[in-house]
Amino acid sequence: MKKLTLFTLFFLSSLVTSVLSDELVLTTNNCKSEEYVNQLNLANTHIYMCDTEIDNVKLSSVVNYFYNDSCLNGYSELPDLFLYVNENTVSACTPLSLDIINENTNYNDRVRFYKGSCSWNQKTLFSGDDQFAACLNK
Repeated sequence: MKKLTLFTLFFLSSLVTSVLSDELVLTTNNCKSEEYVNQLNLANTHIYMCDTEIDNVKLSSVVNYFYNDSCLNGYSELPDLFLYVNENTVSACTPLSLDIINENTNYNDRVRFYKGSCSWNQKTLFSGDDQFAACLNK
């Protein structure tokens, strides 16, 4: 019974890691061609959507978006990169530390970007040619 429980815990934790790792990283620095998914062009700045781990990107170039919310503590605001979706402001922020990103992974108003489409338990804010989707937790 112990072996089954340990296997189940291992399986579930690897499943959660897999789901979280599917989220794209947004950065103002270009990503490797094999990691590139798409880009947003705002105010003379390109925001690249990269299929990579956050550890592979320079932290000061990371962009996180928050729907109908200002930047949280531990983030610096990027007003030139704000988005407007259905008359709602989507604030652009850069994290000041990796700990801040980890603390806010499950924050409901944080916009998540994925290849393809949002999952069944998320709302699609906008998408681009079936290549990516900007999602919010329901």
